[in-house]
Amino acid sequence: PQTINLDYGGGKYDRATNFMKKKGVINLVFDPFNRDQTHNQAVFDYLYKNGKADTATCNNVLNVIMEPDIRLDVIKHIKSLVKPGGVAYFLIHSGDKSGQGKKTSRGWQNNQITSYYVPEVQSVFKNAKLIGNMIIANN
Repeated sequence: PQTINLDYGGGKYDRATNFMKKKGVINLVFDPFNRDQTHNQAVFDYLYKNGKADTATCNNVLNVIMEPDIRLDVIKHIKSLVKPGGVAYFLIHSGDKSGQGKKTSRGWQNNQITSYYVPEVQSVFKNAKLIGNMIIANN
């Protein structure tokens, strides 16, 4: 309660925001593909005005980015928006787990298991660890 979560790549719907509001959490969705520039800028303005986010969730985002350098940019961006002592949670959808990336009806899927992304997250968040299919990274 009384914390701010950055929902990075949170989509166009507010289901998570409404759920978290009931728990006393302010959930701010940033999504360059599903929210307009005005919305996303308002998220950044709010975060900088209020001392950044306490937590960040990045659910099913890294697995749909083909390029490693762009995934790294996303991870760095999240780190820059979470306050020191905050935590970032990266949830991965492993697709068919084949390890072979391919186009899908919705765009791209890497089809990599979660452990594949741990070194990338650890290159930014040194103490990131894998728990189940989630990577938890303390800032």
